[in-house]
Parts: sequence; structure tokens; C-alpha cells
Amino acid sequence: MSRKEEEFYRQVFTEFIEVLVHQIVFIHRIYPDIIFESRKKFNIPVKMSTHPWVNNYIESTMDTIKKQLTKDEPDFDNIEVIIADQGEVVLRRYKLEFCHLLKRDSVFNPENFKQRLELSLASMLLRLHSMTSDNDEVRRNEEGSHQWWVELGCEVKGARRLMEDRSWCLASGLGRDEDRDILPVMGFHAPFTCQLYIEKSATIERS
Repeated sequence: MSRKEEEFYRQVFTEFIEVLVHQIVFIHRIYPDIIFESRKKFNIPVKMSTHPWVNNYIESTMDTIKKQLTKDEPDFDNIEVIIADQGEVVLRRYKLEFCHLLKRDSVFNPENFKQRLELSLASMLLRLHSMTSDNDEVRRNEEGSHQWWVELGCEVKGARRLMEDRSWCLASGLGRDEDRDILPVMGFHAPFTCQLYIEKSATIERS
């Protein structure tokens, strides 16, 4: 696989993650609907934020991810979008795990890759929408009642390297030891291996 082909992989994958982040933030009504506009990404309609502060945070996250993917072994292997209340109590974790993104021994076909990814992304977004549209917990969220951030899952060495540029810090780990319900959203194995699932606090759900 040439450098040009690898760059294509990274560009498409980071855009894929970016679209997912925007949809999750929109679904939870963290910001007024007016800051989102309808666009077409990967041949499907999506909602994307137009607010500079929100977009700057997402773009800086995507920059880190894209730089990491230039390495043979990135310092992280999963991405989490955290939804919390204003007291920073974690309510949901949307966890995206991936591997085998750059298959150097595979036959690369840019058009085929993009078509298959479009189908996978569309299916994942439709599945995510179906799991949240009829959910009372999500629908009753009052605008501005929640906050969110992104975490990268990595080992200790990877965390140290990510912290070197001072754009990232260690997560508190609060709520990780409590009971959680895991809801699989969708996974696919082509054009690379990726799966999305939701972790919810079982304690909060039962209260």
C-alpha cells in the first residue's frame, strides 16, 4: 500500500469518526438545534454543528487521531464519546473500537473502499437512530442539561505520549467500576474492523 493510499484511508476514517461524534452530540440535545445544519456525508443526510467552539474541539480531536494513524501502532485503539450531567456523572459512553485499519497486504481499491464504508456508516447511523429515537431517557433530555467530551482508550505508554503535546490529560476514571449495561449498536469487518456500542450506568438506569 502506497503512502497516498494510506492517506486516503486515514482521511476517510477520521471523517467517519467526525460524523459519528456530531450525530451523538445532536441526538442528546446538548446544544440548541439551531446550531446544527443538514448536510450530506457518505451519501446520507446527517446533522453537523456550525458552532466554532464545538467544531474546534472536534477538529482538534480529529487532528490527533489522524496523526496517530500515521504510526504502525497508534497509541490508542478505541474512542469514547462521553455524555454526562452537569455534575460530571457519566450517563453514557459511546465506544468505537477499531483495528486492522491499514492492511498493507490487502489489495487497495479506493472506490470500493469508499462505497463499502458508506454502506457501513449509513447502517451504523440508522441503527444508532433506532436505538435512541424511542428511548425515553434520551428524548426527555432538556436542552443544555448535559455535557460531553472525547476520551481515547490506551495503555500507560500510549497515554504518556499523548500527554506530551499537552492537548490531552488522564481521564478521572469515575464511574468505570460501577455496574454498566452494554448495548451493541453495530460492528463490521470490511473495509476494516470496527464496532460501536453504548455503555450505560446500570445504577442510574434503575434509580
